[in-house]
Amino acid sequence: MAPQINIWSWSLQQLADQAITRSFHLGEKLKELSSERFISKAPQLLIKFLLRINDEIRKNLTQLIDQISPDTLDSLTYETFAKEIRFYSITLAEIYPYIMFIENSRSTITPPGISIAIENLAHELVDSDLTCLVCPSYLCNYFYLNLFSEEYFRNPKYSFPEEIFKNFPPYFFILAFPLIAKNDILSHCILGHELGHFIARAHNILDKALDGLTLEKSLPLSLQELRRYFEEYVADIVSTRLFSIAILFAFIEFGTSMSDFTQSSKTHPPLLLRLKNVLETLEVYEYLNVFTNSSHKIAKEVNDVMDGIKDLVSKYETHVDKTSTEIFSCLKGPLSIARNLAKSINPPLVLNEEMFKFVESLVEKGIPPSSRLDHGRPKPVEIGNILLMGWLYKIHNMHGDKIKMDIHHLVDLSRLVGKAVEQSEILHFYQKRQEGK
Repeated sequence: MAPQINIWSWSLQQLADQAITRSFHLGEKLKELSSERFISKAPQLLIKFLLRINDEIRKNLTQLIDQISPDTLDSLTYETFAKEIRFYSITLAEIYPYIMFIENSRSTITPPGISIAIENLAHELVDSDLTCLVCPSYLCNYFYLNLFSEEYFRNPKYSFPEEIFKNFPPYFFILAFPLIAKNDILSHCILGHELGHFIARAHNILDKALDGLTLEKSLPLSLQELRRYFEEYVADIVSTRLFSIAILFAFIEFGTSMSDFTQSSKTHPPLLLRLKNVLETLEVYEYLNVFTNSSHKIAKEVNDVMDGIKDLVSKYETHVDKTSTEIFSCLKGPLSIARNLAKSINPPLVLNEEMFKFVESLVEKGIPPSSRLDHGRPKPVEIGNILLMGWLYKIHNMHGDKIKMDIHHLVDLSRLVGKAVEQSEILHFYQKRQEGK
């Protein structure tokens, strides 16, 4: 007579085999990616970290399987073991999407200049001891992930031991932009908003600005929900500090293509109120003075566009839902405090008449505006100024009877700006090496 099969043991073995197979495939894929060429060190660090987590899960699975005794296994003990095995299997499945970020970080996919420039900006304005992975994603929006936070890999549900994080940087951020728009360099000003979340936290702007705020009884939301809206407004303030009016133009071009700009969501205020916040921030930082005080034709064209944007915001503000309007009004004081606190952020941004000359002498001739002479030596133009000059050129060519740009012209402009950012970062790199930094 054939030996009777313990159905509980057999079923557990199937679950365990599936989890082990998934772990094996994940490990093989990560090892395969480790031989790829990347623009920065961040993808390789993420590969090493995910391999360490995968090894930990496989070790735990093996130990769990060794505890299973077919002779004493029943439905109750089966469910206990099955629950743990499924947990590890689900955890492995949750790791797989990070492979997308690593794959999209390859030098053949990610525009090299913008990635390194944003990463360097993060080192300068947040913390030099951090890892920042800037890469495209298949989602059609910009977003950020704080991998070593309790929201992700330090989430209590995983219970990963602290040894997992040993010898890795204390911070690991992913700043993602849409793969479908990877070459739309001018819209990548919005990465400044995503970076703004981390800069605001590093400078403790949120807590300081919200200190003492009481929630109005008429608002149908919690203080936590209010804080979430406020965080988006503050990130917009920081991105304005970084990129001046360029962030305004990027929001309008990209944001209005994705949604109705008077609509809010559970996590984000309406785009129209965010534009109003940016306009008020530009006034506080006096970023518009260089345009209003100049007689240059490009400055006048920008002033015309700005007047149009202000009229648009004023005209459609009444279309915003009552709750969003009341929230914005409630946050008026904290936003003012946040703007003052953000003044301590000193981005490498220079607003002067030289911008207009650069647009005429370089951009219009198809020369990337990546450097300028300083006492006879080339000095790199910073990313904020490069992106701004790209927008100035775009506005200049869309103004009045010049509105005849086609998609090929836009792609050429993005290529030119992207090349300028890349060349600027190369010059930065070599000058730092010469200085021994």
